[in-house]
Amino acid sequence: MTTRERIERRLGFQSLFDFRDAVEAIDFAAGAGFKAVELNLGNPYYLNQLRNSRERARIRRASKRRDVAVLVHSVDGLNFFRADWEHAKMNLAMLKRIITCATLAETVHFTFHLGVDMFYGYSAGKKYTYEIYPELFADNLRRVLLDLRDFARDKVTLGVENVGGFRYPWVFPILHKVLGGKLCLTMDVGHINVYKGRVKEAEEDFFKAHRRLIRSSHLHDNDGKWDMHDIIGNGSISFIPYLRMLAEQNAWCIFEVRPKESAVESLRRFHEKLAPQL
Repeated sequence: MTTRERIERRLGFQSLFDFRDAVEAIDFAAGAGFKAVELNLGNPYYLNQLRNSRERARIRRASKRRDVAVLVHSVDGLNFFRADWEHAKMNLAMLKRIITCATLAETVHFTFHLGVDMFYGYSAGKKYTYEIYPELFADNLRRVLLDLRDFARDKVTLGVENVGGFRYPWVFPILHKVLGGKLCLTMDVGHINVYKGRVKEAEEDFFKAHRRLIRSSHLHDNDGKWDMHDIIGNGSISFIPYLRMLAEQNAWCIFEVRPKESAVESLRRFHEKLAPQL
């Protein structure tokens, strides 16, 4: 199978505010030529459907009938950068409940964020709490990730996404030690592009070193200044090196652009401009 074919059979789009019914999102994906749809649980209707056994059955049937794989993007706001274990544990409990629902719906991948730490004004500057108590934050994050790795053994694959506190200085060493099994990675290409110099290089090096654990990716474009989530081709990202690496890992490639019409245009541009280069 060629690199192009590997990518094409794994292309999907992320649905956030497009529909109030996950089955409609699946039907749209099939009609537009996508092989997958990622349900972003920032849409409360999608979240409520996953929590309901009858709705999960509808999602399963639609996925099989339309031959469209279903991925899930967890709710934002869950935060594992906590110095207090009870706070981290409450967030972990909610995440595990949602993961269980996604597993029962027979989804193929589940992406989540680690969160961000709070900062305080400090002598005309700012200080993050983790800078003062790094040992507490690191220990709690390690406990959360080890718990999730064990929890996910019989569940959907999990993908830690490169966003927010993913880049705190002590996070990469922890991930290096705890990743494995069903605890994997979601590589957001657009997020990498908004950084420069050594920070960008370090993130790319991290994904290259752990490429076998990349199970999905988010594809969107930007100008390198802020996270625009623009249609591919509208920014400065060179997608081909990333796509070749993703093809090697057979990872899902999700256009994370909104609304759905932007995803359709991204798919058109992929076939017209990127696919011939693969």
